[in-house]
Amino acid sequence: RRLSLKSLMKTNFKVSNDPKTTQAKGYVCARGEVPWDDHDEILAEIPSYISAYHARHKFFAIELDLVKDDIVTNFGGTGLFHTFTIWVVLRKLKPKVIVESGVYRGFTSWMIARATEDYSPLIVRVDPWAVGWNGVYGNPRPDTFVDYRGDNYMDFTRIDWDELFDEHFLSPGDKASTLFILDDQADQLRRLEQLSRMGFQHVLVDENFVPAMGVAFSVKDACDKAGDLRLAFARTDKSGESSPRRCDNARKDCKRMTPTEIEKA
Repeated sequence: RRLSLKSLMKTNFKVSNDPKTTQAKGYVCARGEVPWDDHDEILAEIPSYISAYHARHKFFAIELDLVKDDIVTNFGGTGLFHTFTIWVVLRKLKPKVIVESGVYRGFTSWMIARATEDYSPLIVRVDPWAVGWNGVYGNPRPDTFVDYRGDNYMDFTRIDWDELFDEHFLSPGDKASTLFILDDQADQLRRLEQLSRMGFQHVLVDENFVPAMGVAFSVKDACDKAGDLRLAFARTDKSGESSPRRCDNARKDCKRMTPTEIEKA
């Protein structure tokens, strides 16, 4: 059955109290509340989001020629639901700086720019590869984009954020509202530790994989203390291993985790 965003929003989900059922449904590490978790406010964002989503497909199909069999291809990129989540968070949080680590073809970058048209934040893009949308063509505010991609690539842990903030007339206090969108398939727990040490507070993880299913260690992996979910979804590789991997350096350096490392994480 095909679900629309609106029909999904109207669905009354029931969360089981049984730990195994709850874990299997993906309710892992739910903590606290967010200020944008309002049903009516989220529904109100759908019309503008859908309009931007269709405009994005048209732009990438015509201007960047990313069409295959009459379909705009974005295999491996963010889809309808993930992009809507990002859209809502941006509209409600209104961060003055947005850092996208893992850009791919720039489909999400384009939506970020449209979701923030009313206040023009600084958008920093980080990726070892420079493909797809360059952030300039068709962008009414290219001066708000800073790219560390391709030959100019630099992991966000190596960027001089104080200098970058000074260059764009941002205050040290703006660091508190900065939002990092992680879609770089890197070790998520290490990423959170890095950002915490750097003084950043807001992180949106696009690929929070179910334990044992992702390409790198996820937040849900770290929360799966007993390993029940990991065992339920365990998937072995050619070596017969099913333990999660820790990956760094744009997935160039990966290794399997030991039981002790998993428990510590």
